[in-house]
Amino acid sequence: MMIAMRFVLLLHEGCGTAHYDLFLEMPGREKLMAWHVSQWGGDDKKLAAERIGDHRKAYMKYEGEISGGRGTVKRVAEGMAKVLEMSEKEMRVRLEGGGVEVVLPLWEGEWKMGLVDKGQDGDADRG
Repeated sequence: MMIAMRFVLLLHEGCGTAHYDLFLEMPGREKLMAWHVSQWGGDDKKLAAERIGDHRKAYMKYEGEISGGRGTVKRVAEGMAKVLEMSEKEMRVRLEGGGVEVVLPLWEGEWKMGLVDKGQDGDADRG
């Protein structure tokens, strides 16, 4: 399986501990799939992430203050991502530029909602 999609990684500061937000623009989905990534860069080429609620597609291009006093975001990486493997619980994705691999957990049943079987119609929006 090789699903290709756009990604953006934003540094999120000013709202608790600084972290990174990874967004994937999956084909056929109305919103961006989103994860918190606690670290980025360095020698670690395999990173883990925590699934968070889907976000508006505006975040693919947005940088700046987030409404409601939720801090600021700044783009640190963007490009294409490829899904290398997928199971019911997670998918392994390679981000272009540096060959970084990220293990992305999925919510129960989410892999059926447009990730593998595009014939299924589901609502995985959690935010």
